[in-house]
Amino acid sequence: MAIKDRVVVISGAAGGLGRVVAHTFAQAGARLALVGKNPGKLAELEQDLALSPDRILSYAVNLIQPGAAASLHEAVLAKFSQVDILLHFVGGWIGGKPLVQVTVEEVSSMLDQHV
Repeated sequence: MAIKDRVVVISGAAGGLGRVVAHTFAQAGARLALVGKNPGKLAELEQDLALSPDRILSYAVNLIQPGAAASLHEAVLAKFSQVDILLHFVGGWIGGKPLVQVTVEEVSSMLDQHV
């Protein structure tokens, strides 16, 4: 699939991996919907990418909140009329320790962010 003019939604866009992927897709000619909780970091990323306004949407939202995914979907469709690729790079991984040491709260937090 050619990437030029495809609409790529990147949740966790302002994080380490999200930034790299956003730059890669921008260079390939994609239209980007950048999603994250921090409007300032999204604005910095948007400025770094220097895309024309018709190729970018920054959307600050906490996807754990009820209705947040639906409002994001509506905003992306209003701007681009489609979604071709969804990349979910939201943080919150609690790894590096044996499973029996992971608390119920930690598992719940990871599931809320990743599912």
